[in-house]
Amino acid sequence: GDDNKMNGDNKMNGDNKMNGDNKMNGDDNKMNGDNKMNGDDNKINGDGNNKNGDGNKINGDGNNKNGDDNKNCDDNKNCDDNKNCDDNK
Repeated sequence: GDDNKMNGDNKMNGDNKMNGDNKMNGDDNKMNGDNKMNGDDNKINGDGNNKNGDGNKINGDGNNKNGDDNKNCDDNKNCDDNKNCDDNK
């Protein structure tokens, strides 16, 4: 009659706790919140526009140098050659 004690070892069914580890799905949903890179990219475009403004200032300085070239009108001092009319003395 002692051989009938083997049936009491059927406790293996209680180890079905593996199903409780399905917590990975909750962590995967947090990846969508990291999409902040698009905001920083727009700021780079704004800095590019400022550089275009500085380029226009360089063009303005070039125009000022063209105005200085008008000092070549000092060549009109050559009209002092009219003093040669003193030869009429």
